[in-house]
Amino acid sequence: VVAFLLLGLMCMMIPQCRTFEGVVVVCLFLGLCDGFFITLMAPIAFELVGPMQASQAIGYLLGMMSLPITAGPPIA
Repeated sequence: VVAFLLLGLMCMMIPQCRTFEGVVVVCLFLGLCDGFFITLMAPIAFELVGPMQASQAIGYLLGMMSLPITAGPPIA
């Protein structure tokens, strides 16, 4: 949850960056938060549905994530 909040906050901070160093810091935190989320997705799915259905749960999660990731840039 914290990674999601920081990810959203960092996305809102990109337009506020006035220097190159600011953009670097924001991009660093964006990468860290995205890494936290991707890294934790498999263990959470494994814990929620068990070892037999974990691969299918991860596939559903990635499929659901693909919709806003694909639609977001054209809308923005």
